[in-house]
Amino acid sequence: MGKNDRETFVRDIQTGGVQVFHGQGTVVGWARAGKTTLIKKLKGERDLTTVQTKSLEIHPNVFKVDVEGDNLEVCPTEEMKGPALNISIRHLKSENDLKRNQIKKVRENPKTNRIKDLENSTTVTKSILERNTIDTEKSTPLQIPKSVQSSSTNSDAQHVPKNENEVHAEETAKDIPNKNFNLDMTNINIPFTVQDKDLKNVTILDFGGQSAYYACHHIYFGSRAFHLLVVDASKDIDSKAEEACETPGLVYSDWTYLDYIRYWISSIHTFGSVDAPVIIVASHTEHIPKGCEKEKMKLLYEKIIKDLPWVLRKHIDVERVFAVAKSSRKNLNKIKQTIVEILKEQDHWGKLVPTSWLRLEAILRKLREKSNAMKISVLWEIVKNETSIGIDDRKDMLTALKFFHEIRIILFASNNSAEEFVILNIQWFIDAFQCLIDLESPLRYDNVWCDTWNEFNTSGLVGGDLLESIWNKDQSFLTHKESLLYYMKHFGMLAEIGETKWYVPFMNKQKFEETEVIQMYEVSSTLCFVFEFLPVTIFFQLVSHCINILGWKIWQKGGNECVFHTAIILEHKTNLSHKIILKCVDKSTFKILDRALQYSIEIKAFVLEDNEISSSVTNDIRTCIQDFLQNFNPENADEGLKYYVGLRCRKEIGMESAIIPEERFLSSSGKLECSTCKDHAHAIDCDNIYSFWITSDMEHAEVV
Repeated sequence: MGKNDRETFVRDIQTGGVQVFHGQGTVVGWARAGKTTLIKKLKGERDLTTVQTKSLEIHPNVFKVDVEGDNLEVCPTEEMKGPALNISIRHLKSENDLKRNQIKKVRENPKTNRIKDLENSTTVTKSILERNTIDTEKSTPLQIPKSVQSSSTNSDAQHVPKNENEVHAEETAKDIPNKNFNLDMTNINIPFTVQDKDLKNVTILDFGGQSAYYACHHIYFGSRAFHLLVVDASKDIDSKAEEACETPGLVYSDWTYLDYIRYWISSIHTFGSVDAPVIIVASHTEHIPKGCEKEKMKLLYEKIIKDLPWVLRKHIDVERVFAVAKSSRKNLNKIKQTIVEILKEQDHWGKLVPTSWLRLEAILRKLREKSNAMKISVLWEIVKNETSIGIDDRKDMLTALKFFHEIRIILFASNNSAEEFVILNIQWFIDAFQCLIDLESPLRYDNVWCDTWNEFNTSGLVGGDLLESIWNKDQSFLTHKESLLYYMKHFGMLAEIGETKWYVPFMNKQKFEETEVIQMYEVSSTLCFVFEFLPVTIFFQLVSHCINILGWKIWQKGGNECVFHTAIILEHKTNLSHKIILKCVDKSTFKILDRALQYSIEIKAFVLEDNEISSSVTNDIRTCIQDFLQNFNPENADEGLKYYVGLRCRKEIGMESAIIPEERFLSSSGKLECSTCKDHAHAIDCDNIYSFWITSDMEHAEVV
């Protein structure tokens, strides 16, 4: 949360706060490693038949910490359907006392008109305390305000917004399937009426292991999560992972199982938290003799540790490596106990939140039954008219929504406009993206759409007609098309390249051959941002950022967009003669501080005939890319990306080149040698290489 959000939070706490116990875990690993089976076994299910998970499956409130707080139990079905946030009767009592004190203070100030609202809230609390239920006969339905319900009922009527909450009311009505939207509050289970003890729930997210679905996984690596990394112990982790990627020629096509382990841990570190705990679960261990199991787990741990950069090693611990088998329940209790220990150590476990936020969550759950997405202006009309919630300031509601986003109850990315909206159903959102990128889409075999779909599956470019045909599977996808596309753009999952055309980088399978694409053009040298680890998702997000935010357009050559699996060619927004090559490389040769770095994002500029490369344009390109990398701070990450800057030793296309650290150019007198290239040592023309990328402020030469 930002400073303003924290101030709002503190103010709300002063009007009634409660402890909240809500944990979130992810289960990750390559395809067919046994992730879904592990969840079933932890739940105590006997039927271990599984269907391959596509993309992501959310198991809300599937576990709870028992009364003593020492073990993980399976939640009853009714509790799984309940709220993510819970409080106990003892908290209600203290809140009831606080309400009485508030009423006393309000009565002493005749200028306020909040007495009635406070009395009503206290009455509700008193009713709960006496019966632990709500008198449903006296409950009133929650309604969409008439000003919103009646919007766009007359196409000739002129809409004049009265305030920021009524702006675009005609559009907001589209977010409600029925204009006479009427929420029956009698069916809402008030979240703090469940038990006379605290409920400490845990939600589990089961991630699909196929590489095709990695484009959306980063959304759910929250800073509050713990992670279970499932490793198939029957595989040699140094061998190629055959199950994870069936398409040849992609960046992860030849990854080993160990590469995938590094990918998952680096993704958790980058998109989640720099100290997020990871539990390693070795599945398929039936072949390991019982007496050898402990030693085998230590060897597995040592192999993984040896392959990880130092900064990633703190995520795992030798005491958090467990062997499991489909035919037995060995180590399941130890895994559960470890999860509880992790939860207790997390800073947010048992933290205070305003009581009004729990009431708001109850409203959001009820709204989710009617609509998967909703404009914020519509939601605010509902909240401010339902006085029992206790939120009478729009900023307070937005702060609560940001918190709900952090714990992934909803998706909410505020853009400070009347057009902003909230995704109420996260599973629905991810299903929409999975439907879009599904390699087994029915359109693949449709006589009418097969050619268009195959082109999309190759280039990642999708037109409006194809998109609507894909999403026609679920009418709600089309109803909320605007909301879905906005959030997919926000999370870097796709880029909008026209009114009815989008680019989904993760779908692109085209190989980039630099010598074939930019022959006979004047080119700059290559600037490199080099990383110790780099989830490929970051590159795809950078591509989306350049198009969606910077306004760089995809360059077309011969009528074809120049988009490739790990590269793209763009046109500079203000100087169209300058083209920009963005490329992701996972086999760089760069060594610094005795550490070998193999991942890089590389940029190069070129111009067509009769043009010259402008250093001011290349400097602007560098600044834009550096700003993205330096400010890359996913909502749940603790820090930005760490990288080094270097330049390729040669400009010539198609020739072998090595990456030379930028500080060597800064400290040189114009003469450098490269002894890294395999063919032979050679001199480097410093002025010709470095002149394109020198900026007035060279403080960013090394970022550590």
